[in-house]
Amino acid sequence: MELFGKFMQQFLHDASCFLHETANILPLLVEDNIIQISCEFDITHFNSLLLVNLPTALQMMINNAAKKRQAEFIAGRYCVVRALMTLTNLDNYWVSNRSDRSPLWPEGIVGSISHSKTIATAIVARQSYARSVGVDIEAIIPDQQARQLASIILAGSTLTTNEYSFSQFVTLIFSAKETLFKAIYPLLGKMMDFDDVICTLVDSQRCICRLILQKGRYYSDIKQREFDIAYAFNETSVMTRLLIPTMPQWNNLTLNTKRK
Repeated sequence: MELFGKFMQQFLHDASCFLHETANILPLLVEDNIIQISCEFDITHFNSLLLVNLPTALQMMINNAAKKRQAEFIAGRYCVVRALMTLTNLDNYWVSNRSDRSPLWPEGIVGSISHSKTIATAIVARQSYARSVGVDIEAIIPDQQARQLASIILAGSTLTTNEYSFSQFVTLIFSAKETLFKAIYPLLGKMMDFDDVICTLVDSQRCICRLILQKGRYYSDIKQREFDIAYAFNETSVMTRLLIPTMPQWNNLTLNTKRK
C-alpha cells in the first residue's frame, strides 16, 4: 500500500488536460457497493510530465514505456482513483501492482481495470458484495484480422449470429473471455487460455454472452462452470463485465493441489 494523498488531487486535476469522464458504454445500476468509472482520452494532448504526480513505484513501471502506453496507464489509474473515492471516500490510496502485475486493491475491495485506444474504465466493489469482478473494453477488431484470429478466439465454437458483423462477434467473444479471465484470476491465481472456455450463447436482447468452462486444466478447480457476461456496443468498441457474487461456492474455493 502506498499513501500519497497530497499528489492525488493534483493528479486528477492535471489529467483532465487529455481526458474527461464519460458515461459507461455498459450502464451499471447505481448501488452502494459497486462503482464503475469510465473516461475518454486523447493521446495527442497527453504530456509525460503527468507521471510526476504518481508515486515512485508507479512511475518506475511506465517511465520507459511508449507515450501511448503511458497515456493508457494514466487514464486507467484516473478511473481507479475516481472509483475508489466514490465508493469508499479513500482519497489517498494508489493502486500499485503485485509481482504478477495484477492490481493490488485496498483491503475489502475487489476491482478491475481496462482500456482501449481512446477509452479507459475501472470497476470497484466491496468484497462483502462481490467475490470478484472483471471488466474489459476492446476496439472492434478489423474484419481481416478478426478472420485471422477467429480460430484462436472462438476455440472450436460453432456459434454464429446474424445480429452483429463478424468482426463485432469475434471482438465480443474475445472481450468476454478477457473479462472472465480477469474475474477468475484473483480466485485461482492461475492464467487461463482461450480454449479453456467456449461461448455457447450470444443473447442480443438481454446483452448476455454465455461462456462455459471446458473440461481440462481448471474444471475441477471451479464449481461454477457457466458464466453470463454482460456486454454493450458503441460505434467503435465493445465493453464486457462480470460480477461474481460473494457466495459459498467461491468463498470455499479450493484448488486441486495435485494438479501439475
